[in-house]
Amino acid sequence: MLDPSLRAGVMAVLSQLRDDGLAILLVTHDLATAAQTADRIAVMYAGRIVEEGSAASVVRTPRHPYTAALLAALPTLEHKIEAPVGGEPPNPRQYPPGCRFHVRCPLRLARCAVDVPVLEGADHRAACHLADFQPRDLERAVARARAVAGA
Repeated sequence: MLDPSLRAGVMAVLSQLRDDGLAILLVTHDLATAAQTADRIAVMYAGRIVEEGSAASVVRTPRHPYTAALLAALPTLEHKIEAPVGGEPPNPRQYPPGCRFHVRCPLRLARCAVDVPVLEGADHRAACHLADFQPRDLERAVARARAVAGA
């Protein structure tokens, strides 16, 4: 979280170093910056990688609901930012059984609370029992959850 002009300068230096052949590991909460800077992205939730692949693939076709939620939370000129998922991150001293995201996931299945999903896939991998979900599925589930909470 740097001043925009300083941030642009730092990113320009990193970009030049990368162009010169230096490998860079960038740890950030800013998925937009990662998408512009990185060849590959790994998304972590509660200490585990939940999705990994080429930057373009992860950003264009997220295969994990947490990644889709992060992308939905990016600010745009068209809409105000709303938290796409509710709840709080789990306590790192006592993670829930199964998928660590299941407590907050609007798409969760019963097995998500029991079975730990495995990071699967070829070039674009996800650790989700619903790795073939569509981002619009998340949008619908979030809308349903908001309607129920407001009712």
